[in-house]
Amino acid sequence: MYIGRDLSLAGVAVLPGGVRSIGFWPTGMLPQGATLTRSTTGTRYDASGATEMVAINGARFDYDPFTLAARGLLIEPARTNQFLQSKDLRTSWTFFAASALNATQLIENSASSNHRAVQTIAYAAGDEVTLSATIWEVTGSAKRYLILYLANSASDLAVFDAATGAFAVNGCTATMTRIGTNGSNPVWRCTMTATVTSTGSLGSGVRLSTSASASSPVIVYQGDGVSGMNITDLQYEFGAAASSPIPTTTAAAARAADVLILSGSALGLSDGDHMIRYRFDDGSTQGVVTTINGGSWTVPTTLDRRWIRAIERG
Repeated sequence: MYIGRDLSLAGVAVLPGGVRSIGFWPTGMLPQGATLTRSTTGTRYDASGATEMVAINGARFDYDPFTLAARGLLIEPARTNQFLQSKDLRTSWTFFAASALNATQLIENSASSNHRAVQTIAYAAGDEVTLSATIWEVTGSAKRYLILYLANSASDLAVFDAATGAFAVNGCTATMTRIGTNGSNPVWRCTMTATVTSTGSLGSGVRLSTSASASSPVIVYQGDGVSGMNITDLQYEFGAAASSPIPTTTAAAARAADVLILSGSALGLSDGDHMIRYRFDDGSTQGVVTTINGGSWTVPTTLDRRWIRAIERG
């Protein structure tokens, strides 16, 4: 388990024009006077691209699992993964015209049917829900697409092609990000987000399809008994975007929020309202009017992106 870098080391610089900046890369350390707390463990990708569990209160300096480029300091809100057995399809999942060959392989049977695996989770109208999964093709399988779907009256779903990285959506937003390779097959992290339109408790999860269409998905087809998809790190969370994987076994599991408190003096700021600019992993920035009180402020967990490279005076 990763503990996190020494919190006592400085990472403050003065930029051209006298602008002070708190940088988290290339040092990979928190600046002097900073505190980061998180009452649970949390996951990150390490410098080799492997998923790693970070200890309670450990800073999560994250890497792109495919390119291995440093992303920055990962700061996230509290989330709970409602799916049980997120890494093992063989238990807690209900199958229709399909089965789990092993922990990750969802294999269709030979029926003409809807080949899927689901879990029943309660939701309310207006909830924003995000589903995510890591997928890669089964070697030797006939061409299959993976559908992430949220069971509610709008039939929200996204269809993913694990060979090409292409995807299509119906009633939702989605992302598909390359995170590695398994044998000769690319590995992808897939997400879909939708707003629930009804209150109820129905089965959400994953389906196999023979079509890339989301507007007219082929969800009933003649199976061959051997084809399917590799699926792991399944996640169902209430929120407007996917967060880092939260492993589960026999019960839902929570990851607490990252609470990062920084000193105003690091940026030469006294108590009061100030514009603070956050620089993210993709080069974008976001300015946030921030109140410094008692010499410090707490970094919001609702920023545009989760990976912070630097923080500057606005």
